[in-house]
Amino acid sequence: MSFANRIRSAFQGFVKADQDDSVEKQELRVQQRFTISASNIAEVCFNGESFPVVNLSYSGVAITLLPNQKHLFDSLIHPEAQSKHIVAKIRLVNESVDMTMRLVFCGHNRAGFCFVHGTGDTLLFLRKSIEVMRRGFEMNQMDRAYLKERFQNSEWSVFRNGESDDLRLRKSAVGKLEEALLTFLDGDYCEICFRDGLLTTRRIEQKQGSGVGSSAAAQQNLVNDIGILKSGLLILNGLKSRDHALIIDKFMDEISRHLFC
Repeated sequence: MSFANRIRSAFQGFVKADQDDSVEKQELRVQQRFTISASNIAEVCFNGESFPVVNLSYSGVAITLLPNQKHLFDSLIHPEAQSKHIVAKIRLVNESVDMTMRLVFCGHNRAGFCFVHGTGDTLLFLRKSIEVMRRGFEMNQMDRAYLKERFQNSEWSVFRNGESDDLRLRKSAVGKLEEALLTFLDGDYCEICFRDGLLTTRRIEQKQGSGVGSSAAAQQNLVNDIGILKSGLLILNGLKSRDHALIIDKFMDEISRHLFC
């Protein structure tokens, strides 16, 4: 589904949801939901409290209610609360926006909301993160027979998609992540490398030559590039959303540590 069609269905879905009081039963979830694997990637803030995001789509969000937030649970399950719109702040990595939402379910330790998109601005905000996560979700593990000889060893796993994104993982005999290399296009060629306990980023800027084509100038940044780290974390989260058992938590933790330090 193209981005334009995803936007159109998001608007159409919420026109229907806003007219139907039983949206919890009738919600079709036409929008793909992405599981949020690391709590620092996304959060929802309202009533003076912050809540980790469980999953996210163009259509809505689910949050975790912590034990010390029982008072909020009691207020959410009140019948009057379920018919009201609330304005919350949604943070995705290092950006945030005010979002109008409506409660659609509230369980033991989880609550779900549908977004009420008054304008396209909120959808465009979500797009900047969701479409990057989608690139990770669309990665597939490569058959070793098609890889270079170095990566045909069973300790290596290689994932690729149709966007020129590439992830290479090397694990030990006991399944511990030893090395990771994520490369992707984000205007320039970008790279995040984790090796020997050190995380580095690299950006290769394409520079136009004078009459002889283009040349590339590589820049390795020991002070890590925030834009590269953000996109890399979202790509990995998208892949983790598809394969929960994939051993990339340490890689994601290292990126988060540098991104949010």
